[in-house]
Amino acid sequence: MNKEDFTRTSELYLLYRKAPLDHKVITYFEMRGAQKTGYILRTALSEGVLKLGTIIKDKAGGIKPVEITKPCEGFVLLSTTTENIDWELNTRVILVEITHDQELARQTYLQKAGGENIPEKELKILQVADSLLKPYEVYIPYARKIAEKFPTSEERYMRDFDKLKTLISASALFFQYQREKDKEGRIIAAEDDYLLVYLLKDLISQSISPISNQLERFLKTAQTLSIDDKLVTREELSKELKISDRTLQRYVKEAIENELIEVMGRGSKQKIKVINIPKTISPIPEPGVIFGNADGEERQNFKIFYS
Repeated sequence: MNKEDFTRTSELYLLYRKAPLDHKVITYFEMRGAQKTGYILRTALSEGVLKLGTIIKDKAGGIKPVEITKPCEGFVLLSTTTENIDWELNTRVILVEITHDQELARQTYLQKAGGENIPEKELKILQVADSLLKPYEVYIPYARKIAEKFPTSEERYMRDFDKLKTLISASALFFQYQREKDKEGRIIAAEDDYLLVYLLKDLISQSISPISNQLERFLKTAQTLSIDDKLVTREELSKELKISDRTLQRYVKEAIENELIEVMGRGSKQKIKVINIPKTISPIPEPGVIFGNADGEERQNFKIFYS
């Protein structure tokens, strides 16, 4: 899989370029650089192929119709943004929100200072493991059971179902030396593959949740720290959550826009009153619903094993 970085691309660049898009990792340093080509990216991620009907000049100086087909199987999009992702793209990606964490910042300083570089060692292990992996078709024996239990009340659940199957297949491929094969030579996804993906349910369900995990944590912390009539201040929240005031201001703004909080005053002493904390709804069925034998203790042991 090859990786390419872009600051910005024109609207139809990815279609017209000669280089393939299948099994390609495309990185935009800022999501704004991909705004004009957003619908192309959405189609590439959802359909696995791009098709363009256009016209070009022929050798005689006339024009002729042509079709450009570009396979996008295995296409990966990476980007960062400080803005909200549009709804159409949001249902096709996994969002990971990164806030300013003081402990993480300290670890970053220490890593940059030199010395033992543990993350580099871990990366090397992953690179070696990746070189040993072979392409296989994956068979998910419990896929029908997932289909029977997956919610149907929202159209966007269709994409979350596809996302779930893709992640299960990815896990099975990664652990292909620990998985069995069927008579057709396909890797058989194990129960552990589902359990591993289930640990990511909060990331997968972000696309259908009214608020992010970070905003939910902000609201719950604000509610907990507000005792009786004494409301928590922005300064107290910043210290408790170990995030910068700038990050906290973003949460406050988003919560106000969604009518989740009321604020009194300004600056670091600004008081926050929580009005509502929306429930996070995950469409991913619990392992016990799919397998019937994955009790809470077993899932906890699995979580500890993979931590």
